[in-house]
Amino acid sequence: MKKILIKQATIVDFNSPFHLQKKDILFEDGRIKNIADRIDGNADLIYEWKNAYVSNGWIDLQANFCDPGFEAKESLLSGLAAAANGGFTAVCPSPNTNPPISNKTQIEYLNNKSKSFVGKFPKLLPVGTITQNSEGNDIAEMFDMMQAGAIAFSDYKRSIKDPSLLQRILLYAKNIDARLFLHCNDQSLSSGGLMHEGEVSTRIGVKGMPALAEEIDLERTISILQYTEGKCHINTISTAKSVDLIRIAKANGLKITCGVSIPNLLFTEADVFSFDSFYKVNPPLRSVNDQMALHQGLLEGTIDVIVSDHNPHDIEAKDVEFDFAEFGMSTIETFLPMLVASKIGLPIETLVQKMYVRPSEILGLDLESINVGADVNATLFSFEETWAYNNVQRKTKGVNSVFIDKQLFGKAIAIL
Repeated sequence: MKKILIKQATIVDFNSPFHLQKKDILFEDGRIKNIADRIDGNADLIYEWKNAYVSNGWIDLQANFCDPGFEAKESLLSGLAAAANGGFTAVCPSPNTNPPISNKTQIEYLNNKSKSFVGKFPKLLPVGTITQNSEGNDIAEMFDMMQAGAIAFSDYKRSIKDPSLLQRILLYAKNIDARLFLHCNDQSLSSGGLMHEGEVSTRIGVKGMPALAEEIDLERTISILQYTEGKCHINTISTAKSVDLIRIAKANGLKITCGVSIPNLLFTEADVFSFDSFYKVNPPLRSVNDQMALHQGLLEGTIDVIVSDHNPHDIEAKDVEFDFAEFGMSTIETFLPMLVASKIGLPIETLVQKMYVRPSEILGLDLESINVGADVNATLFSFEETWAYNNVQRKTKGVNSVFIDKQLFGKAIAIL
């Protein structure tokens, strides 16, 4: 039997009798054998870090693993290894693969391939497309995919253009109790945009993606959601007005939740001044005012979750002129350092709520408790650990991280 001992870590779990207490924790074959002020004895592995925390395992509701079809950028197995390196015990991989994940056979492919991953975690939580092949024309085989193990449905960065189709989707999902992850971006307004439309885009002469494109589509989605009395999750919002719209929708009793991507919490449009394509992401990096509103939305609870929006690329996709570079940033391994660097000041309990409690509730998963005898998924992490992120540490195939060969603060130490 494998024994793992965590020494003097502060437990962060609302449902645990040991919440916010510093304890030793002994795991034996994945189950918590003992929690005490001090546990002596031998263990196969001992973690002893200064000012470490242990919480229920983090869940990432949006990351790209590029499998099948784009395995040169990331494979399912390299993506899972990167997620583990970043502290995640479960991940919802986006279905924008080639072909897109649009039927039960493809869901079964993901489930079967994930079984070959060495290690108990991270768990793969498959996501299928909302429309067939994410083309926005016909509803995908959502019920069949649910039967095969799909936990949610998303067309990733593609908005449902047809309001009549969106209405039918919301009604159908309500009927079968399917979870919808929607993206809001009116393509007629943002088409051809390379970054946020604002002061910086004007000064450097780059076509922008206006905040209006996100906001007007979000307003439309909220109106249709209210009409159908359905429920949905907005994958990522990025503007101040979007935060306001979600806040009002929740106050009016609508069943809506939303997330924000970690790059939008740390970077702004100013970072694109250098034309560094690594900062070319979607949703684009917005203004300082937008970013401040996102921070406030997190602190007050309007924004429910933080996602990595991990979008790995090979160097050929990024080492080109800014206009031709692919959107996306590799983020899943540096998630915690990025959160620390954003200086939002999230209380530790709020952080765990965004990374475990709300994702679990959105996905309909049971909340676990860190207690003796429990078989739990856990993340061990420290805000004070300093480390270098380099090609030795890197597990993802994606090279498009702005943190390669830099010293970082905050580290996901292990998942258990």
